[in-house]
Amino acid sequence: MTDGLTMTAEGRPDLKEDGGRRNLPSLGPAILQTGLVVAACALFVIAKSIATGGRVHIDDVEYWIVGVVPVALLYGLSLLVARAAPKTGRDAIAKRLIATWIVTLILFCISKDLHVYEGLRDTVETVAKIGRSAAEAGVALLFAALASMITMTKLIAGAGDRLRLALGALAAIILMVVMASLLLSLH
Repeated sequence: MTDGLTMTAEGRPDLKEDGGRRNLPSLGPAILQTGLVVAACALFVIAKSIATGGRVHIDDVEYWIVGVVPVALLYGLSLLVARAAPKTGRDAIAKRLIATWIVTLILFCISKDLHVYEGLRDTVETVAKIGRSAAEAGVALLFAALASMITMTKLIAGAGDRLRLALGALAAIILMVVMASLLLSLH
């Protein structure tokens, strides 16, 4: 076994003794997770800019910091779901939940850009006979549920403990509705 100090002629660690890269951590998942966090924060700032009519700009650092909050909450939720369903990896759950938040934000941005959001909100408000903020929460529920169907279905279908993962996805949907309602609709 190598102690990590044996080097090849090219200056790389000698990995032949211990069977290759098995014992070294892969950078792929870390890069992917970092990319998901950056994408989620950037989309949050863009969505906040759209929601505020352009008063928030991409270089507003405080909104980048606030954009990390939903990602951190979803990561914490993934830890709880991973404990409840130990056969499914924590990283797989975290990536899917963060991807669900990203898709939710994309749906919000596209619907606002295409002027569909206002029609959906007004329809929910009229049909359900509720206030504007409750109607915005209803539209956020629609977006989060659709995003969850897109990102979580394959993970839940392939898991051994579907009920616990489905309950985790439902908790994520509720968390995303609250976050979207609080963070995007309040100006």
